[in-house]
Amino acid sequence: MIRPNNIWQAHDFECLCGMRHSQPIKEIAIYKGALKKIGKVREDLGSRYNKGLIIIDSMIYSLIGDNIKAALQEGNVAYKLCLFDTPQVLPDEASIVKIMVDMDETIDFLIAVGSGAINDLARFISSRCHIPYISIPTAASMDGYSAEVSLLVLNGIKKTISATYPMAIYADIDILKNAPASLVAAGFGDLICKKTAAFDWRISNLINGESYCQNTVDVVNEVVEKTIENALKISQRDEEAIKTLAEGLMISGLSMHWVGKSRPAAGAEHHLAHFIGMKAMMDHKHTHLHGIEVAVMTLVIIEVYKEILSQDFQSVNVEAAFEKSLNKEEYEVKIKEIYQDSASQIFKENENKIFDKDKWIAHGNKVKGSMTQIKKEIQPKIPDSNRIVEVLKSMGAPSSPAELGLSKEALKEAILYAKEVRNKYTILEIAEYLGCLEEVAEKVVEKMETCK
Repeated sequence: MIRPNNIWQAHDFECLCGMRHSQPIKEIAIYKGALKKIGKVREDLGSRYNKGLIIIDSMIYSLIGDNIKAALQEGNVAYKLCLFDTPQVLPDEASIVKIMVDMDETIDFLIAVGSGAINDLARFISSRCHIPYISIPTAASMDGYSAEVSLLVLNGIKKTISATYPMAIYADIDILKNAPASLVAAGFGDLICKKTAAFDWRISNLINGESYCQNTVDVVNEVVEKTIENALKISQRDEEAIKTLAEGLMISGLSMHWVGKSRPAAGAEHHLAHFIGMKAMMDHKHTHLHGIEVAVMTLVIIEVYKEILSQDFQSVNVEAAFEKSLNKEEYEVKIKEIYQDSASQIFKENENKIFDKDKWIAHGNKVKGSMTQIKKEIQPKIPDSNRIVEVLKSMGAPSSPAELGLSKEALKEAILYAKEVRNKYTILEIAEYLGCLEEVAEKVVEKMETCK
């Protein structure tokens, strides 16, 4: 296994997979006192960093705002404040406008202080205004601090928009260890899912010939395993356990830079999480943190894997599976019913979906012929659900679909239709081509704790 020695700086390296991997973030600092580096930006990143715009919400500002300003003043770095007067910021049009209004022509760089929304906003504005930004995470809550996309809410719909990466990430353990338990649990959820995401990636590699890097999977899996070993200490705010979680999330983020896609970090469990979040927004219901939803949906996908890999593949009749599948007209009607105003976006995402009988059956036979190898490789590596549940409960986090407020019908709908959220081949497509998706969904729903 190759893991770059300079992994926390911009680097590139020849990988065992034959590709040259790289990541462009100049510096990632994860240690006690890392916040002070914000005052040394000219020394570390370049002379253009003269005046920063601090983008922060009121709650975080009350906790560490003075520390950030003190670090900048100590380094003689000028700053201006963009303060959101609520503890929860939506990454929507109004927030974008607020930042743009506060960002005058004297600003050289942005300072995103917070977790999800603040960083999504800074990434987007940084990319459109061609001004660099620095991320100061306030919780080990996600692997997206190094991302190049922003998850924005536009016209009330969540959309993933091309953006850019930060020039530096300063993750101070003294700050991370004091984050709310729900955010820490979300970070654990966003990391533990890498196991099933890697399975989905390998499946697409075997069936579709999609480029795949086992070395990247191994590097990410190493930090996942290390985090699991120390997971029960996370809820106790053990500094080393929090640092391990933060490093794992950062490496997961870097792995997406290495291979140029989200495969090492997200699979069917993310599709399910995005789906239930989208449906909740449509119905004006409470949504949970993305990482929490990912954690619970990882438990669901583990059961999906168990069910599918227990099937008798040799007895599968691919032609009969095709006859059970929706034709194009039926599919379009169903997608409009399920996704409502987002249906056009879903159709665009799935414009290459196969409806032609001969092509469908040809691919189905390819799936069927690959299942022996898939089962051999993946079945022994399926994670222990009980261990994940134990950790989530120790953090006081939801550990079942019922705790997310999902009914049996809602969970079944997610298993059946979440695969349309992204054009990314996963175990759910496998089930469709084997003709067992409906059966698997029903069995998994019965296994999982759901609302009546």
